[in-house]
Amino acid sequence: MLEHHQPGLPWPADALEGISAGLRRAQAEVARLRGECAGPTEPQPSAVLQAIIGMEATFAAVDPGTTTAGDPVPVVVSYRPRDGCEARLLGLLKRRWTALRRAGLVVQSRARRQESVDERTGRTRFAETFTWKDAEASGRAKGLPDLAALWVKMEPLLESMEVEVVSRARRKR
Repeated sequence: MLEHHQPGLPWPADALEGISAGLRRAQAEVARLRGECAGPTEPQPSAVLQAIIGMEATFAAVDPGTTTAGDPVPVVVSYRPRDGCEARLLGLLKRRWTALRRAGLVVQSRARRQESVDERTGRTRFAETFTWKDAEASGRAKGLPDLAALWVKMEPLLESMEVEVVSRARRKR
């Protein structure tokens, strides 16, 4: 199994085979989920695969004055599930966390996960607060077939997702 993909280098054949096998399983799951959740039609898994493979670690927002590449990177990830998909998404988030922890990509043993409901719309949002082991951990996660397959399963359940790098607030004096 591929543990880390170097940006700009070709993907090893065994990694692509592992990703393809995981995506075939994920495509079967997406087909099963199709139509079970309200909302617009989900993107095709092949487009999702291209997006996952094309992503690079993008922690340019990490403050270069106070953080080095080897430092942990705290993040807040917000997930807005499609109507009727909340329970399935929460289950996949728990599986994803277990996979991230087993791969050694995060520093704590549990993610802090909250659920909130918008008082005006009644819509649910999940927020996870956790810390990547270092600035490259997100990129390494994208190269793991098991995690790529989970992201493909999550895609049709999501209306939106936001990832924010947390930094210390600075007051102007």
